[in-house]
Amino acid sequence: MLNDNLESYKILGPKDMPHIEPVLWTHGQTGVKGVGEPPIVATWGAVACAIYNAIGKPVRDMPITPDRVLNAMEGVS
Repeated sequence: MLNDNLESYKILGPKDMPHIEPVLWTHGQTGVKGVGEPPIVATWGAVACAIYNAIGKPVRDMPITPDRVLNAMEGVS
């Protein structure tokens, strides 16, 4: 954790992630469907892939911080 409370808890905003198109599928499904933070889970993967495409090295630890990106670029684990 980079922050010690929920007041400074940061999640990606609309300018930091791609457009997410929700699809409601009702045929053959019953029950409750959650729509809380699960949409941001896939966003981390998209951001990690974008960083990989930009620098050519994967950053596999979350959160992706500048020092982790620099370490990946230098080949440090």
